[in-house]
Order: sequence, then structure tokens, then C-alpha cells
Amino acid sequence: MTSNPISQALPILERAPIPSDSAITILPLGGTNRVGMNCYAVGTKGRWVLIDLGATFPGADDDFAAEFAERHEARVESIFPDPRSFGDIINRLDAIILTHAHEDHVGGIAPLLAFSEAWPRLSRVPIWGTKYTIDTVQNRLREYGRSHPMRELHPKRTTRIGQFDITPIRVTHSAPQTMAILLACKAGRIIHASDVKVDSRPVIGAPTDFGSLERVGRAGVLAFLADSTNAHRAGRSRSEGEVMDGLTDVMRSATGRVYVSTFASNVARIEGIRGAARRSGRSLASSGFSIQRNFETACATGVLQPNTPPLIDARRLHHGMPKRKMAVVCTGTQAEERSALRRLTTELELGAFSNSGPFRIEAGDTVVHSARAIPGNEATVRMMLDTLRAKGVNVLDANSGLPIHASGHGHRDELMDLYRAIRPRFAMPVHGNEDLIEAHLDLARSAPSVRDAQSPREGEAFRVSEAGIERIGTMSVDLVAYLKGVGSALGTEKLVAWPQGEAPELKREANERRRSMTTRRPPAPERSRSEQGLRATA
Repeated sequence: MTSNPISQALPILERAPIPSDSAITILPLGGTNRVGMNCYAVGTKGRWVLIDLGATFPGADDDFAAEFAERHEARVESIFPDPRSFGDIINRLDAIILTHAHEDHVGGIAPLLAFSEAWPRLSRVPIWGTKYTIDTVQNRLREYGRSHPMRELHPKRTTRIGQFDITPIRVTHSAPQTMAILLACKAGRIIHASDVKVDSRPVIGAPTDFGSLERVGRAGVLAFLADSTNAHRAGRSRSEGEVMDGLTDVMRSATGRVYVSTFASNVARIEGIRGAARRSGRSLASSGFSIQRNFETACATGVLQPNTPPLIDARRLHHGMPKRKMAVVCTGTQAEERSALRRLTTELELGAFSNSGPFRIEAGDTVVHSARAIPGNEATVRMMLDTLRAKGVNVLDANSGLPIHASGHGHRDELMDLYRAIRPRFAMPVHGNEDLIEAHLDLARSAPSVRDAQSPREGEAFRVSEAGIERIGTMSVDLVAYLKGVGSALGTEKLVAWPQGEAPELKREANERRRSMTTRRPPAPERSRSEQGLRATA
């Protein structure tokens, strides 16, 4: 077996390679040495498609990002690949193909297209995805006053896109209509499944389509690009059906209101919370614009039924409703500053409630933190939950020992199920940091069909053919940050180059912030010409 290329030097490429006719070229532009910002260029016969165009987000405890934002009098909303560093890929790009509607896979699209004058060719590239996915992206674009040509993909239906025959295959994940993507061409077939689990009791949609995966496997698969998020975890992930059972037990036993915080994009969890409320005889309200928006999109696309039970605005809860009959699904799993749970916690701590009705958290209520803290957010999340506990709120989280959360990503046994079904010749783990990818490489090398397992870092180009995996070289992939102005810059939006590698002045200031726990305002740097050119007013 070839060792992990993460530690090996590669030739420097001045530009992206031109894909050959006899192989499939794979070039990650994000998502292979980090969790988030997934974006993969796949090419053959001189043409490319992008699989996903996602974003990453600075953690609440990220002092480096805080100093960067302060210098620009702005808030860092998201970070994603800079299309100007894609080089000739943009000119040879036939489509952007989306696997599902989570922000780490689609979050770069709307802000990039909002500044389309900087990369006009990208603004003409069609975007493909399942109905829920493209509707979600189109809704985000409307927030920027934009639209874009979107084309629908259907499970098990093959569509010719550029030089590839593209076939989506249904897999289970926490986002509706998540698909693994089969890309077939003269050089062979590869399957890309960056977010996937094997859930025998999903609460939305059907289980992973192993029948289709096995048929493709029998026909022959060159390479499998697969999810590494939980490749270090033994066994199997918990089912969303089991989480719904656990939340039902919590709602039945609680005597006060029950607040359940989850990611707004986790439509499977929102549906599980609805099921628990229905079973326990509670009315369910929502707090958080993004939850309501995703719920409405899921209903409009037929993913969910709107009235089983209905999801009402929490501000419309009335005084006469007994607390034991109320449940609220809300944002705030990461203690985000403007999230519903963070605001409700602050109001309880200060005793200053913004709502005169029953929409508030009080002693005796139950708060269920139905998620895990993202690395970098642990301290802020812990502080929020400890504040609630100190005020007499019953807080249940991942440490409670109850089935109130499940990952949307498969554990090792589930990944091995996929390898046995697909029977790939080569394994190329993606979607994870270096430790997670190392764990996945170890697993993949034990799969019976796998002859070689390698994983490129961002910017590393590989050529895959019947002969094997050929490592071509590495190119620089720059990042941009989407900023929203604050203070005197309120109402402005801009894209700014995000520093990578050494940024001594920001690191020094971040370290000083950490030591002193005080906030300073360093002199604002002069804006570069490229930065001025990307400025816009909201």
C-alpha cells in the first residue's frame, strides 16, 4: 500500500492540470485537510465539474478571526475558496453538482455569486442538485437579490453533464435528499459520497440505496471518495429514529416547557422533534428564521408534510397554554451571538425578557442541546449551558447519557458496509482533518477490494485510471472571507482575502487578546486594490 501523501512533497503546479482523455483527474479545492468548505474539481477530456462549493466558519473562541474582523470593522460570516485561484478550471467548467444542502457544501455559492462581477465566468455555470438542495440555494440567493440557473437531478436517473454521465444515488444524512454522486466516463467510474451514514430508521426519506450501490460495484468502480468525519469511531452511529424515541421520553416526562436546540439545516432532527411533540401531546413552535425557512422549503418540495403537527412561530404562543403542552425547536447549538437559545439564556440571566408572552426560558423548564459543540466553540457552549443550569433549568446534552443526538456521518462499520457494496479499486478519503483521514485510510486499506488508498490535501491533483493513482502535483488555493460591516461600516458587505500560513501580526494580537481578555482596536490596514474592487453595499 502507498503511504498517506499528506506527509510527502509534491511538485508545485503553476496552474491546474488539463484533464486527459484516459484518466479522471481529482483536485480538492477544500474539505480534505479540514472539516468544512467542501469543494472538489473532477475532470476528464479537458473539462471539469465541481462537486459542491461549501464554506467554513470561524469558531466562537477563534481569537485569530476576531482580530481579523476587528481590523475590518466587520463580522466574519463565512470563508470559502477564492475562484480566482482556480485558474483554467473556471474556463473549462461545465457544472457545479451539489450533494446536499448543508452550508459546508453549498455555503460559498450565494456570497460568491453576489459578487459575480469579480468572476463572471462562474456566474454562467449551471448548478445541479436535487429539488430540496437547489431550492435551498435559490432561497439563499434571493437574500442577495440574485438568481442563478438551477437544474434538477433525480435519484437513479443518469444525466449527461459535460464529459461525465452523472447518476445520483440516495444516501441517508441529516439533510433531505442527500446524494452520493456516480461520475462515469470512458476512463472509468468514481463515486463521491462526502456525507453519508447507514441509518435503518431514518425519519425522512428512505434508507441508503444499497441496491444501486451494489449494481454499480458489480460493474466496476475505480475510486471511492468518502466521508471521514467519524472514521475514528468504532461501531455504528445512532439512528435518527432512536433520537426521536429519546426526545419523546424527555417531552413526556418534563413538567415545564421543553426547548430543543439543533442546527437549522438538520431537517431530519427537526422532523424527529416534530414527531416527539406529536407523540407527547405538545404543541411545537420554532424560534429562528433559518429553522422556519428550511422547514417551509422541505414542505414545499414534498420532503415534509406541513401539518403533522404544524410548526408555529414561538412568538405566537399564548398565555393560556400549559407549560407541559409546549415545546420549542430553536437555533443556538453553538451559542451563536444572534441565535435564539443564546438570546433566551441572556434574558434569563439578566431577568430582562423581550417577550411578554410565554416564549421565555424559566426555572423548571428543560433545554435539550441536540448537537455536539464544534471544535473551537466548546467553551462558549459550555458557558451558555452552565448559565441555564445555574438558573434552575434542566439541561440535557451529549453527556447526559440519553439518545438525544445522532451524527449524520457513519462510523467505521457503516463505512465498511459501503466499501463492501461499492467494491472500489482505490480509496480516496475526503471530508475530514488529517487525523480523521488517517483513520479512514487505515480502514480503507482493510477493505477487500481496495488496492491502494491515498488522500490528497487541498490543491493536490491526482490522476486516477485503471493503472492506478498518479500524483501530479500541488497548486495554491486561496481563500476569501465574506464580511458584514459593523459599527461605522454597518450596512456594507465585502469579500476579503483570508490569510493562510503565517500572519504574524494577527497571531500576535490574538495571543495578546487571549492573555489579557481585553478588546483593542488596532489601526485599520489600508485596503488593497482587489479588496476595494470586491466591496458592495447591502
